[in-house]
Amino acid sequence: ERGKQIIFLRKIAKGGSSQSFGIHVARLAGMPRQVLQEAEEILENLESKQKSKKQKVLSKPAKKQTNDPYQLSFIQLDDPLLLEIKEDILSTDIDNLTPMEALLKLHAIKKLIEKSYIADKYHSIIEFNKIRLRVTHHDTKINNVLFDKHNKGICIIDLDTIMPGYFISDLGDMMRTYLSPADENEINFDEIHIRNNYFTAIAEGYLEEMNTVLHDEELNEFIYSGQFMIYMQAIRFLTDYLENDVYYGAKHPLENYYRAINQLTLLERYEEKITDFKTYINKLLVKKYI
Repeated sequence: ERGKQIIFLRKIAKGGSSQSFGIHVARLAGMPRQVLQEAEEILENLESKQKSKKQKVLSKPAKKQTNDPYQLSFIQLDDPLLLEIKEDILSTDIDNLTPMEALLKLHAIKKLIEKSYIADKYHSIIEFNKIRLRVTHHDTKINNVLFDKHNKGICIIDLDTIMPGYFISDLGDMMRTYLSPADENEINFDEIHIRNNYFTAIAEGYLEEMNTVLHDEELNEFIYSGQFMIYMQAIRFLTDYLENDVYYGAKHPLENYYRAINQLTLLERYEEKITDFKTYINKLLVKKYI
């Protein structure tokens, strides 16, 4: 082993290894950089704990510290979305998981829990009636827009999903599928970025029609709609991966896992732009529509 690289030798010796080379093998197999970095952090944490244990006399296990970044208390996670993730974990057949499969699951779950404030905000919005029920398409992704031969949008298709809902669903799905040139199946996460001109086009076009329909509290959640839908889709993909791809299906075993990480990456890129987006929306509302 040299640094973070591993060189395979032809010589085979009897006995076990003093350390694991799983991360090295994962790197050679082309696993995403984010997964490898997360694995290295967890391994370093576990190794440091193991060293400290060897220096102590065996005694009754100490109470777990709540500030341990790798210990997640499910007792406090009473959000329905997080409870669903908890159920998926409890139903997972750990005995039949490979180490890499377990690492992938933990990596994605940790990322989703870190973003749970998005779900908290949604429940607050609904509890205090900040947005109204309206006729909603519920699937306004780019695939469901009909274009003419000049690439001009004509209308939304696939109308079987229409039902009462909230505007953040339709607007959020536009943000989710229009802003990045990379779709949800892209596994090169460096290709995922936000196109500012697409955001301005969505904002101007949507508010030109909806500014007088939405009330002030709803306009305040204009940008949140993107966070909401991207996060929800990440949860959907991860849940399907944990449940053996029973809903979306998969062409290969990790497809929905990669889709979940894709959406989490998109969410991070989107949140990096929120300050700029808010500035633009405020100027747009003052200048053009109010």
